[in-house]
Amino acid sequence: LLIPVITPVHGRYLAHGAAVAIDHKASLFLGRSGSGKSTLSTDLARQKASFMGDDLVLLYTKDGVPMIGSLLLQAKLYMDKADEKSSVDVPAELQTDYCLTAPLEAVYAVQQSGLPTSSVEPRPATELLQQLMEASNGMMMQYDRQQWLATMYAISEQTPYYVLHYGARSSLTTSLLKNR
Repeated sequence: LLIPVITPVHGRYLAHGAAVAIDHKASLFLGRSGSGKSTLSTDLARQKASFMGDDLVLLYTKDGVPMIGSLLLQAKLYMDKADEKSSVDVPAELQTDYCLTAPLEAVYAVQQSGLPTSSVEPRPATELLQQLMEASNGMMMQYDRQQWLATMYAISEQTPYYVLHYGARSSLTTSLLKNR
């Protein structure tokens, strides 16, 4: 796969996450595989958020502003009680809007709570920097380590960071994210 080699040459860095845009501002969801990022982003897209991507998104800055870029408009979801995830073209199959690039408004670490409601807890920027490092697979794969570090620091210094305690799917609304 050449994407991790080509995108850093252009100042774009891959991160394992999902993203949506609400009112033309991106929310980035980070977390371990199986934490609910795909379900969360597609559920929000069904609520009129613009789908930006699942599994891999691009992180970069434009004129000093942290940005998210789309890479894949597909999501890996369990469909129709299947045992395996299927790849779903979110805009086409779920009839949702999509967005290819947007300024980054907030980053959320997704954690399943098992509770009936979802909640958001603010966290410090130092934790965001660590989360970004993990989500972008560390410095070893980056074309220009100094630029990569500068981008990760800019994002962590300028972007609010939260833990999203993801409860019942029905409890999650775009207003939970917009009211930050």
